[in-house]
Amino acid sequence: MRFLLLLSMLVAGPSLSFGANIVQNPGFEDQVFGPWVSNGHPWGIDTANAHTGKQSAGTGCIGAVCIAADPDPLGAWIYQDLATSAGTSYTLSFWIGLRGINGGTTPNEIKILWNGSQVFDIQNVTTIAFTPYTVNVQATGASTRLEFLGRNDPNVIDIDDVSVDAGAVGVPEPGSIVLMGIGIAGLLGMRRQRGVARRLL
Repeated sequence: MRFLLLLSMLVAGPSLSFGANIVQNPGFEDQVFGPWVSNGHPWGIDTANAHTGKQSAGTGCIGAVCIAADPDPLGAWIYQDLATSAGTSYTLSFWIGLRGINGGTTPNEIKILWNGSQVFDIQNVTTIAFTPYTVNVQATGASTRLEFLGRNDPNVIDIDDVSVDAGAVGVPEPGSIVLMGIGIAGLLGMRRQRGVARRLL
């Protein structure tokens, strides 16, 4: 029992915790977009198509001009300024879906800008069902603008369940892992020695 108690204490070490999603209104369940900013050309709340919940954000903007970033009045953009930590890596995840039976029509496109730099671009999506995508990004300051640009000629392309997560924190450092391994090996060695001594008796 002592051996198992010591082993469990040694292995436990620091507990793992996971970063929270720093995107507000990630599922667009707020009818007025919440902290998201849009020029309304023509991003809007889509109540007919959602990955989870009852709503998503969709655009049916037509033409290549739609893929123009803010503050261009002709672009179809939606953005949110996130509170970030400079030098921290984040996992950006989101879902893209097409509305309706004819939602797979092309051309369509979703482009993502992270603080003004393109980090994702997908064109001519044909899968109607919501599909997940993940991008690894890094913050360079205390505030980072996450921006989506979109078009779908002539239907609607939707985004839903947007997440920006710093990921796992509290993971043991390499040195701690080495020490933990040495400790376990020592405990196992002590147990073997006791077993040998008992057999000799």
